[in-house]
Amino acid sequence: MNELASTLSATHLDEFKLRPVLISGSPSEIIHAVGQIRTATGMLADEYAFAPPASNRWYPGSLGTHHERVIIQSRTHFPVLPESLGMSRPLLDLTIALHDIGKRTSITALETYAKRDAQKTYTLRLIESVRDDLPIEGPAYNRMRAVISTSAHGELFQGEISPSQAAANIRKGAHLANMQPRAFLRLMTTFNQADVAAYTVPGGGPARLDHVFTPGPNGAFIRDRTDTRLLYSPRNEAKFAKLEQALDSYGQRRR
Repeated sequence: MNELASTLSATHLDEFKLRPVLISGSPSEIIHAVGQIRTATGMLADEYAFAPPASNRWYPGSLGTHHERVIIQSRTHFPVLPESLGMSRPLLDLTIALHDIGKRTSITALETYAKRDAQKTYTLRLIESVRDDLPIEGPAYNRMRAVISTSAHGELFQGEISPSQAAANIRKGAHLANMQPRAFLRLMTTFNQADVAAYTVPGGGPARLDHVFTPGPNGAFIRDRTDTRLLYSPRNEAKFAKLEQALDSYGQRRR
C-alpha cells in the first residue's frame, strides 16, 4: 500500500487528528462538531442555520438538516466503503458536511436559489478559509476538495454537458485527487448518489429527484448488478454508460 492509500485507508485514521466525534459520531453529532469551526464572521454553524427562501422547495429545513440527511443516505445506501473507494467513512462524512457550505453566501437578494457555479466558488473559498482548523492532513484535504469541486453527474443527466465533457471533468478531478479516472468516477458516483437520494421521498425529502433512479416495487431504489451503486433510470443509465465509454476511449487515444 502506497503512502497516500495508507493515509486515506478506512483503517488508518491519521487524517483525523482531532475531534474523535468525526470518526464515530452520528450524523447529527458530526454536523454539530463541524459547526463549531470558527470562520472570519462567526462559526460554520451559522451557515448550517441557513434555510432556503420560501420559493426554494428543494429541501425542507436548514442547510445543516440537508447535510445531515445526505450523511444518513450515504450510510444507508453504502454501509460498507471498500478501501478501493479512496475515502474512509469519516472523510466522506466530512466531505458531505462541507459540500454545500457556501450556499447562504451565494444567494443574493436578487436570487431565490444558489447558482451552481457561485455556490461552488463560495463553498471552496469558505473551506479554504478554515483549512487550518479542519482535522485532516494534506492528501485527505486535496481529495475532499476534488470531490466538492468536481461536477459531472447532474449536468450530464440534465443535458447541460455531453458525456465527453463529463469525462473531462472527471479526469480533471481525478488529477486533483491523485486517483485514476475510473476510481474517481466511482467515488464521485457514491458521493453524488447520496446527495441526490436526500432529495427523494425514500430519503426523507421532497419528490424532486426520485426520477434519477429506478424505483423498486416497495418504493426503495434498486441497486445495479454490481451492487456498488444505485441503478439510475434507463435514460440516465444510458448517459452514465456513455460517460464510462468516454473515459475508456480517452485512455485508448492517449496510448
